[in-house]
Amino acid sequence: MAKIIDSSYLKNKIEKSQQSFNTKIQLIANQFRREVIIPVCKKHNLCFYSGIGGNIFDKDGETLSPSHSKHSKLMRYELIGIFKALDLLVFNNIRLGSYVSDYTPPKKKRKFKKLRNSF
Repeated sequence: MAKIIDSSYLKNKIEKSQQSFNTKIQLIANQFRREVIIPVCKKHNLCFYSGIGGNIFDKDGETLSPSHSKHSKLMRYELIGIFKALDLLVFNNIRLGSYVSDYTPPKKKRKFKKLRNSF
């Protein structure tokens, strides 16, 4: 005789596993942001943006990414390894960069605030 399956029990176990997995990945992404993204942004006065399936850095309006920039420019700002890490596959087609939130250095925030207030 076949065992009766309680699908709500399985659904609950799957949801808890997914939540645990996402929490762990988010912790890794937060640590990467704190220990790598933020220091590089502060050192080179860059902004970091994470969006629909991609990540870029911005240097005074210039987009810095593997698809927009020369290799030498990415090396100058220490971004080669960072982009490789952001591109690590976490699950299916989801990359680590999807979990890393934007960063704007405090100096840039003040500048952007002044620009907004001038309108």
